[in-house]
Amino acid sequence: MMNRNSSWEKTLVVGFITILALGLLNAIFFGAIKIHLQCEKSSPGEIYCQLTKTRLVGEVEQTLKPGELKRARLDEDIEYDENGGYTIDYNVVLETQKGKIPFGVSTSWIGNKKERVSQINDFLENTNTTLLDIEQNNLQTLFVSLIIELRSILFMSALALIRYLYSKLYQLYRGIRARLISILDQMNKQPKKAPLSLEKDTQG
Repeated sequence: MMNRNSSWEKTLVVGFITILALGLLNAIFFGAIKIHLQCEKSSPGEIYCQLTKTRLVGEVEQTLKPGELKRARLDEDIEYDENGGYTIDYNVVLETQKGKIPFGVSTSWIGNKKERVSQINDFLENTNTTLLDIEQNNLQTLFVSLIIELRSILFMSALALIRYLYSKLYQLYRGIRARLISILDQMNKQPKKAPLSLEKDTQG
């Protein structure tokens, strides 16, 4: 039973670490380090936007045609824990005719996200504003996420090591205990000599 549980827990820990490592690599190589939004307005209904995402593996550009960008909003993702508490992750989202586009990455701190939403919506609503040029640098956020992911991986690795050492010590303890019991059983089975007084009586 002990070996079966240890094997199951080892598989679970290795799987968890693998998921964290893959998520970490995905964030490093495919996460947007920097997002740049440039928009030009020739008339209230003629707004062209260019969205550029800079990654470690290159840049990805996306063109938004006139009328495609509808508005920006602050997205709040609430997660509840077992103790009744909760955490909120904030992110700026561009709402378009084809769906939602994250402008940056989700963070537990709100930072300047409200200002970003106001900048984009003011540009869309104000006919006197003809240019929009904003940039969101996610390098610091990705670095913090990297530290958190590495800390989780190290914690799970240490937990797996502790479980492994505990399993080995438990096996050693059982081996020593079984050996001591075997020695005591052998000592109890050995024939005992009769008392000296009884031996004299028998000889007489």
